[in-house]
Amino acid sequence: SAASDVYKRQGYLFFLKIAQAVFMACEAALQLYMLHGLTRLHEIEQLSGIRICMIISVALFIVLMGIFMSCERGNMITEKKAYTDITGIHNKVACEKKIAQLSSCPDTYNVGVIMFDLNDLKKVNDRLGHEKGDILIDSFAGILAQAADDNSFVARVGGDEFMVIVEHTTSAHVERMLGRLNMLVARYNLANDVKISYASGYAMSTRENYYIMDELTRMADGKMYDDKRRYKAEHHM
Repeated sequence: SAASDVYKRQGYLFFLKIAQAVFMACEAALQLYMLHGLTRLHEIEQLSGIRICMIISVALFIVLMGIFMSCERGNMITEKKAYTDITGIHNKVACEKKIAQLSSCPDTYNVGVIMFDLNDLKKVNDRLGHEKGDILIDSFAGILAQAADDNSFVARVGGDEFMVIVEHTTSAHVERMLGRLNMLVARYNLANDVKISYASGYAMSTRENYYIMDELTRMADGKMYDDKRRYKAEHHM
């Protein structure tokens, strides 16, 4: 984010200024040694003073390095929080950043986008309370992350809407991932009273059918809503 970039730049500038000051102190100590080498006694005294100066400079440098690294860790934690949803997966901001990153690549060959939307969440909220609905959202997010693989970017992009971006993939690979998801959801539903039901749709960019990221997202979203309409028709909603 813009704020984290500002913090990083400020941290680097602070570190560079301190490092410059430490090196200047060391250089001054060496110059002092060169300019005042009068007698053996004086040389010993000066050498002791230089050693003390060098030790203090190095200790100061180490302390400041520790402070700088601590600030960097803090910035990393803040940045991670900025891109993490309450469910533990990526949030909408992180997803937008990922889409922008892929959009800036030379091509989007073998990139797939899968959209998900939970069914009947409003019913769950109305009948059982929003706490049960939140549990359903959290549970689906965890299952979705479990079903995904290393090539997948999993994000929650709305209240009950989720997106998975898969790189270096094929339709068969996406179908296998959806199969794993279906199996994990079925296992969850056997063990829980409040069932998970979801609509999904995906789109692929290949050499034969090439799409940019905006088109992939729009197509996957459209297919997901087609699936949702079929669900509602089947359940007379």
